[in-house]
Amino acid sequence: RTLVTSRTEVMSSLWVMQAVRPGRFGMARAITSVNSTWDGMDSLDWTPDDRILYSSLVSGSGDLWLIDAEGRNRRQITNMKARNHFGTASPDGRFILFGSMQGGGQNLWRVPTAGGEPRQISVGDSDMECRYSPDGRWIYYISISSGKRLLMRMPAEGGPAVRLSETPTYPWHFDVSPDGTRIAFLVFDPVKHGYRFAVIPSSGGSPVAFVDAPGPEDVRWTHDGTALMYVAAVDGSVNVWARPVDRGPAWKVTNFGEGSIFRFATSPDGRWLALARGQRLSDVVAIQRTE
Repeated sequence: RTLVTSRTEVMSSLWVMQAVRPGRFGMARAITSVNSTWDGMDSLDWTPDDRILYSSLVSGSGDLWLIDAEGRNRRQITNMKARNHFGTASPDGRFILFGSMQGGGQNLWRVPTAGGEPRQISVGDSDMECRYSPDGRWIYYISISSGKRLLMRMPAEGGPAVRLSETPTYPWHFDVSPDGTRIAFLVFDPVKHGYRFAVIPSSGGSPVAFVDAPGPEDVRWTHDGTALMYVAAVDGSVNVWARPVDRGPAWKVTNFGEGSIFRFATSPDGRWLALARGQRLSDVVAIQRTE
């Protein structure tokens, strides 16, 4: 007897680009080799001192690592039994906030960047993708409630959380504007049968703007807060694009001819762009039973 099944392998590596002027970046270069450890797929962010925070399976489980923009000085940040992802750095660089199932449910945890014991911050049933406010006072995150992914806010040290919007995110991509006044997140428009980025006040409320989106991909504000960056496949190639919030034509941020972009992140000062790039390889495997 023969069993036929499919196998998918994800190959990824970290790339960086340096800004040549606001919102425009120069040549891309790889800082890690292509591998099957899912580098950057579940988490990609920058610390204030221009180090890249990323997720990887290189330790055998999902953990968070730091590496500099030259691809050197790699250091493991988390070392817990559960999978750790959705990492982000505090604005002062002292802490790394991340999602983990260490406590049984999916919650937010915090660990000192310099090393130390992790501390559980949230107590929801399923808390995930997270961001700090630029002043470090608040944590914004997505929590699943009644089957919906909803934006929440809580104090940076933990405490009561408030819901910011009744509009579900899809699936979990959002970002806080550089001035801390707005949040952009991906929503599905059932009327147009497509995706849009909704922009709401960071204090919560109804959308004040919508920006067309090509699909359920990552989103980041540009450093000046005037446009949203996202991943799109156009003319057969996948790249990062940007579109003004107050309407206007989109422009291409990267110029790759092949491969996929799993995640991307800009540094707090806008000088760097990091990307997790690679491809998904699928093939058919036949398993034959021998008597």
